[in-house]
Amino acid sequence: MSESAQEPTPGTGIFGPSVDAFDERVDQLLEIVRSSKTAGRVFLAASRLGDFSVVWHLIAVSRAMTGRPTWCRIFDCQPRRQKTFQT
Repeated sequence: MSESAQEPTPGTGIFGPSVDAFDERVDQLLEIVRSSKTAGRVFLAASRLGDFSVVWHLIAVSRAMTGRPTWCRIFDCQPRRQKTFQT
């Protein structure tokens, strides 16, 4: 492969210094959260719930237990009634 056909090195383009500065600043701000034991526990619990889609199962069960679709709870509408066939 010729030298001109290679991809440019990340961070050396026109936005490189700006992106590097942004990345450094965000990293500094997130270090506060990373060092928090409480945040660590919360994110660990969220990660564990995300394993095997437990979060989605919990949401589905809670929606099923309420008996009404979400939009009906928000907009106070009545759920559709199923049509019955007369014989």
